[in-house]
Amino acid sequence: MRTPEIRSLPSIDGSSQIIGPSKTDICTFAYPRTNAAHIMIAKFDDHIPLYRLSEMYDRLGIDISRSVMADWVGRVSILLAPLVLAIRAHVAAVDRIHTDDTPVDVLDPGRGKTKTGRVWVYVFDGSGYQDPTPGAIAYYYSPDRKGAHPGPCCTDQMVISI
Repeated sequence: MRTPEIRSLPSIDGSSQIIGPSKTDICTFAYPRTNAAHIMIAKFDDHIPLYRLSEMYDRLGIDISRSVMADWVGRVSILLAPLVLAIRAHVAAVDRIHTDDTPVDVLDPGRGKTKTGRVWVYVFDGSGYQDPTPGAIAYYYSPDRKGAHPGPCCTDQMVISI
């Protein structure tokens, strides 16, 4: 199966528009798309690892290997990339954000241990000061807490609340 492409097309006003994969790319899953949606929600919202999901499906008589589910997670992630980029651009365009970093354990291949990475969250919610701009949350990962990482969407004109 080929990997769906994400491309950028110029629009009338000269800016570029991100175009996601076609609907035919979405339909290349071996099982119905609802299973891929369930796996994504179970993995990222319910925090169930793929090996455990595979065992749960096996108990129901459904044979979906962990490698197949990992492939689906990758494909759905590609399909969601334009949405992620749009949300990050929206958050970067506002004049004030709230931010925080959360330490997360990350596998450190070769050492047999984990190391501490960071998930940075940038939140815009203008409801407290009647801003009509829709709220949004953008997440970024960094392998450490160096000063170069927390600023992918920050500018000198932005008010940051930590």
